[in-house]
Amino acid sequence: MARQRDTDGSTPHASRVEEVLRRSENKTHITLSGLGLTEVPTELRQATKLISLDLRGNRFNELPEWLDALPSLEQIDARGNPLRQVRPGRASIHLGLEALGNLPDDLPYERLRVSCTPSTPPDAIQHLLRSRAKLARIWHLSLGIEGPLAEGDKPLATPHGLQALLTEIHCFTGLRELRLHGLALDSLPNGIAALPHLIELGASSIGLKALPHWLTQLPLRVLFLGGNIFSQLPDWISALSSLTDLWLSGNQRLKRLPPSLFDLPALERLHLRACPIREIPKDILKLKSLLYLACDVEALESPPPEVAAQGVDAIRDYWRQRDEAGIDYLCEAKLIILGEGGAGKSTLARKIQNPACVVDPQEMSTEGIDIVRYQFPTTIQTRLTEGAAAGAPRQALQRNFQVNIWDFGGQEIYHATHQFFLTRRSVYLLVCDDRKEDTDFSYWLQAVEALSDGSPLLIIQNEKQDRSRDIGLADLRGRFANLRGAWSTNLASNRGLQPVLDAIRRELESLPHVGTPLPATWKRVRQALEQDPRETIGLDEYLALCELHGFSRRDDKLMLSQYLHDLGICLHFQDDPVLKHTIVLKPTWGTDAVYRVLDDPQVKAAHGRFHRGDLKRIWCETQYQGMQDELLRLMARFQLCYALDGQDTRWMAPQLLSSDRPPHDWPAEGNLTVSWRYDFMPKGLLTRFIVSQHHLIADGAPMWRLGVVLSREGTRAEVVEDYTRRRIVVRVQGADARGLLAIIDDQIQRLNQSFARLKVERWLPCPCVECRGKPEPEAFALDKLTRMALRGQPIQCHESGEMVNAADLLRDVLPSVLQQARTLSTDLFFTGGQRPGLRAMTGQRPAETAGAMTEQPVAKASPEVYLSYATGTESSALADQLEAMFSAAGIRLLRDRKEIRYKDSIGDFMQCIAEGRCVVAIISKKYLKSEYCMTELIGMVKAQKLRDRIFPIVLEDAQIYRTVACLDYVAHWEAESEALESQLKRVRSDNLARIQARLTDYTEFRRLFDDVSHTLRDMNALTPDEHAATGFAELRDRVCRQLGLTPPG
Repeated sequence: MARQRDTDGSTPHASRVEEVLRRSENKTHITLSGLGLTEVPTELRQATKLISLDLRGNRFNELPEWLDALPSLEQIDARGNPLRQVRPGRASIHLGLEALGNLPDDLPYERLRVSCTPSTPPDAIQHLLRSRAKLARIWHLSLGIEGPLAEGDKPLATPHGLQALLTEIHCFTGLRELRLHGLALDSLPNGIAALPHLIELGASSIGLKALPHWLTQLPLRVLFLGGNIFSQLPDWISALSSLTDLWLSGNQRLKRLPPSLFDLPALERLHLRACPIREIPKDILKLKSLLYLACDVEALESPPPEVAAQGVDAIRDYWRQRDEAGIDYLCEAKLIILGEGGAGKSTLARKIQNPACVVDPQEMSTEGIDIVRYQFPTTIQTRLTEGAAAGAPRQALQRNFQVNIWDFGGQEIYHATHQFFLTRRSVYLLVCDDRKEDTDFSYWLQAVEALSDGSPLLIIQNEKQDRSRDIGLADLRGRFANLRGAWSTNLASNRGLQPVLDAIRRELESLPHVGTPLPATWKRVRQALEQDPRETIGLDEYLALCELHGFSRRDDKLMLSQYLHDLGICLHFQDDPVLKHTIVLKPTWGTDAVYRVLDDPQVKAAHGRFHRGDLKRIWCETQYQGMQDELLRLMARFQLCYALDGQDTRWMAPQLLSSDRPPHDWPAEGNLTVSWRYDFMPKGLLTRFIVSQHHLIADGAPMWRLGVVLSREGTRAEVVEDYTRRRIVVRVQGADARGLLAIIDDQIQRLNQSFARLKVERWLPCPCVECRGKPEPEAFALDKLTRMALRGQPIQCHESGEMVNAADLLRDVLPSVLQQARTLSTDLFFTGGQRPGLRAMTGQRPAETAGAMTEQPVAKASPEVYLSYATGTESSALADQLEAMFSAAGIRLLRDRKEIRYKDSIGDFMQCIAEGRCVVAIISKKYLKSEYCMTELIGMVKAQKLRDRIFPIVLEDAQIYRTVACLDYVAHWEAESEALESQLKRVRSDNLARIQARLTDYTEFRRLFDDVSHTLRDMNALTPDEHAATGFAELRDRVCRQLGLTPPG
């Protein structure tokens, strides 16, 4: 291994190279950049799982031939090296443009990725321009910047050298991919029109106001236009008939989509994040190929955000149902009343319904949640035509506005649980007793802001005994944009009550969703459910009710129940194997049952431990008979409890644990440490974390309300919440500290992301000598640390003044962060630097583009199981459960949405599934009619591995046990074959080998379906409910034995 030596004979960064190589056997991404190397270390020959290798900024003259023998290597980044020889093979090689002048003309330049940045020397550009033969053979060229522009930055001025190259861009006649991101161009160079093979054009953040018509001359498939200043798109955009991916995110003047956009026949992915789009119009029905749509869901007016969040198919179904059933309008909202106990919340709820009601001074405070309803007449303004612009004529309609008043108990024990019901599309009232000073305004305002996505809030000062006080309203309004103001009243005498009622009504009528058009059938079913006096109904009864009111498709019925669930009108957890069979019509039925357990004296005395016998005593009323499993599952769903023994007999509610930390020793040194610091910290985060990670809690391990000790294969972690300082601190020790920390980090991130606007930062302690071992060392915010690492810059410790290698610190503590950051920076770049802060619709995993390569160590290879399934509400949710279960057993579940990156081969992954040693298949109706899924299934049949290596889970809608249903699948593939064969007869047969192969596949699916279905029926494949009853234990144990592992327990 040869490296440049310093004058004292030492090797620069030698310890870093040796440390990287010491762990290289199981790595997928390795970084050896900027180390002064003159030869690629031969130890990399053993890196058989290496996917990408970063060699930037060294002193290589050539790359060794043996790199091409590494079986998994896909990318080599060799920019910034004085290369005189490269041998492109299977892996693509990324070079700086200046390196091309030293390379021969006869190289296969199509295997090279060439970059030219504003810092590229002008003479290198001029030298290349004199070699026209090379220009014509380059396929991939990037002339812009590598990452996103910083917030507020403008596109970079284009230096003279780059301008000269852009003038000659027509000479690159072989180009397939051209990127101009971040350059101040204002318009696209006309020479691009002369590139006959260009299929991908990147022009994000270059200041474009309009598109040139000559784009229609190119065979474009991918077009990046994020972060520009379009106000509209041209009508001729429909002429881009080959376009599959269109990125428009970050165009903040683009308010409407032209009808011609929906005439793109091949469009599969459309990106509209950070665009002021308010409607996805009915024309989306014309985009037959569309798989993925990304936009700011919460900003939509039509379809409703709750529908749009379910994905592209849901949007299509919404418009189809509107066409079939006609429309009615949504005039309903939640009014949520918060505050401390005894402030007057329940009194206000009654006064809203009947101002003349008399206040009972002896009234008991609300325990848990009370929900009451009332109506008032209102007038809504609706558009005369769909898609009409702002200011277009509207019509006034008279409707009854239904208000669902949620009165939340103010006692401390309820605060952590209330947050599950603080929803958007609501108006919030914070009631305070002006005689007292017990209302923490900052806490409540932050809670509503974070948990409800900025819904409007009114402070109601109940001036009992006519006492008033100054609450600092001006300061609060300056800090919280959603605070509408404060109103004073005396609820006992009704003084000042009418202005309060007027303000509440005004805010309710101003909610953006009021007046949203919905399919008329939805309104009819909603009214029927409201009139039903029962607390719950079964799923079959709900489906029959929908049928009675004009629904015909099961998916449409489930879309409505999901919509009502998202609005908080009813509860229906469609992705839960137990709860999916029940529609909770009265949410208080569930909340009351939950609070009965948490308030029970015996459960409190046992510090949260309870068993089945306790539940029979607590839930003894008629309304709970026969529903204990559902109620217990509801508590688990809200992360309020978990099974202690895994057998569903003894349970723990961590919220009732002692707040005292049990005595236990923890070493001060040798820890991997991360802390999460919150601007506002929701209550109950740590107890929810305990529920989610209870499988890592050993018997007798320390556990209290604010902390827990986890263990995994000899590695331990202490997780502690400091609510006063608004932080969670994790310390990990052991051989696999990084692995356990990654699991904890992922779960805390998931908890944080369950809140709409939570502001939280991760911090890493400084590793310098002076800070090491200190109880309060200097710490670095992870965001800043990541930015420095991406730039290759160190970060300074303010305590010691020492410069710390930011990238090394990240690799030592959270090694996956750099890789994730590069992926995110690429995504932000293509969206014009706009962070997608709101939920996005997903029909499949968002496209990702490979950025610069980073090191990502893997402690040791985990056993692997492939998952074969068709994406959908139930299948995807079940896949998530399986992933968590296998992860807890130390088994890696390989599924397409995580393993296949942008432009990766879907076919290769399908082949891996077909040849996999162990495959879990979720068999559904959609699966058995999916070309991709059937390819995987038939692949296992051909490999003679179906019975031995597939572990099926059969969903109810698959109906493989009914012969008639199996014949329906046979008929489906016959029809597909006939349709494709008919179309093939209409065109010439040359250059259609792949399509003809597809016809062969369809025929194969039909021919082998009887054998496949018979095998599946004969295997006693359990349903999700049967698996859930055992916690998937039987499936897990069988998979473990197949992999040669000892099943847990």
